[in-house]
Amino acid sequence: GCALAIWTAMGLSTWQLEHRRSGAGVRAGGHLLSATLLGGGTVAFLLYPLPLGLIAGLAGWAVVCSGLMRDEEHWLPLTGLGALVVAMVLSMLDQLDSRWAYHYTPFATRSSASALVVALGVGAAGWAMGSGRGRPALVAGRGVRIGTLVGVLILWGRMEVAHAFSPDIAAFLLSTYYAACGVGSIVAGRRLGVARLRMAGLGLAVYAAVKAIVTVTDIGSIPLRVGAYGAVGVFLLGAGYLYRGARTYSFVGVEEGSR
Repeated sequence: GCALAIWTAMGLSTWQLEHRRSGAGVRAGGHLLSATLLGGGTVAFLLYPLPLGLIAGLAGWAVVCSGLMRDEEHWLPLTGLGALVVAMVLSMLDQLDSRWAYHYTPFATRSSASALVVALGVGAAGWAMGSGRGRPALVAGRGVRIGTLVGVLILWGRMEVAHAFSPDIAAFLLSTYYAACGVGSIVAGRRLGVARLRMAGLGLAVYAAVKAIVTVTDIGSIPLRVGAYGAVGVFLLGAGYLYRGARTYSFVGVEEGSR
């Protein structure tokens, strides 16, 4: 642990020295990438026995590294930040999946607290990156940052409802959840002006319909089965209306701009 921390400090020091040379963008980016990964390894080595502490440490280090690399000339350090985000998400999924199925309260466990920290860390790292002017900030643009945060939130919610209360209730909640996320993504993409988020929302809504057809038939409770079909149908109608409205609005905007 101490050795990794020393190497991390050496990497940061070398990165600072490289900044004093002209045309050292790639070399400086490589040193910052190394420091980012080594710092993540230090956090993992020291806090691995503490699941919530591990997540908090990785999230804090991701925010720090995001602030350091936002004005870099090269995109290379961004890969290290991506590795930190992937590590946090994998740890979050592992913790959420370790709970006893159908014997936990959704969003009210220690694993849920870890997922909340991941979401806050990803959001804070994206905010720190957004104020930069370097290559990493351009590559990880607004759409990428918002999409990453939305993806983390959707994964978190999916893991919470996938094994909640009982098999029948979980199947009902999961189908309804995917449909609601699809509509929510379309609304968010429309308000934020992120076309890819709208497309992802439409895909989620369609997936919810397919999942309802395939899995909801296994629900033993007839009221829950009917409710799942009804909820998914309503959300699909809403998704189609919203997506059509977004496309029409974009087309009208283009027509007016061309005049």
